[in-house]
Amino acid sequence: MKKILFILLLFNLHFGFAQTISDLLSPAFPSELVKSHDGNLVAWVFNRQGTRNIYVGSPDKNNVVPITQFTGDEGLEINNLVFAANDSKIYFVRGNATNLKGEAANPAQLQYTTEQNIYVVDIVTRNIKKITQGTAPKLSPDGKMLVFLKGGKPWKVNIEKDSSAVQPLFLSRGTISGLQFNSSGTALLFVSSRDEHAFIGVYEVASNKIYFPDPSTYEDADPVWNSDGTQFAFVRQPFVKNEVLFAPKLTAQPWQIRVVHLLTQKAVTVFKADEGVGSVFVDDLPAGNKL
Repeated sequence: MKKILFILLLFNLHFGFAQTISDLLSPAFPSELVKSHDGNLVAWVFNRQGTRNIYVGSPDKNNVVPITQFTGDEGLEINNLVFAANDSKIYFVRGNATNLKGEAANPAQLQYTTEQNIYVVDIVTRNIKKITQGTAPKLSPDGKMLVFLKGGKPWKVNIEKDSSAVQPLFLSRGTISGLQFNSSGTALLFVSSRDEHAFIGVYEVASNKIYFPDPSTYEDADPVWNSDGTQFAFVRQPFVKNEVLFAPKLTAQPWQIRVVHLLTQKAVTVFKADEGVGSVFVDDLPAGNKL
């Protein structure tokens, strides 16, 4: 019986799975899935043998069309897809992130810059326009202002004006990330990363002021607004200096989830991991040596 099962297994391996490397690499790989504000469209990036393009589809009509026509495997990433306020356009980033020396990845050895730039494509006409150099674009709820990151700092541009100049959004120490508008567009959350800690900050659009409602010596990250923009939550982790890479780490000072009330600027802990195994925050999967 065992011999028969072994022969059947070999038969399946030979005839059922006789595939080449090209066969395995040929299917398009989807990523960056986002939906329109009205929920009638979805958009994503297809990587088809290295050629990356944005596709749009309607779940109800079951139709899918590409709205960009990039060709060839240039090794240029496409990500950060954002629908315009009226869902007629999609903002996106094309290009590669930089290393610690500020050099953008260029695996295809292209003889032109591979830096990250923000573009907008019209879903109907397919026309593409470059907005500016940068990454992580976010649109204000009214669709008038685009905020983004460049060089670890926040910037803004009025997209209603074709000749609008790029300006600093606000000034703050540290490396800025995680820009997020609240539902009314009156404030943004951001992360200010310092050498050994990180703060969650709030930028008030009307007053052009920033503040840090719950500062600490921990590493705060992943801020998110509630539905009406009056509170926000974030993850708080202990800072670990000189952490040994690739070594098992089963326990640590427990991580927390904190909630800040914007009006009072008071913060409360709504969750704290138990001490012992499981107290290490897992921010990547597979978790490997953290479980």
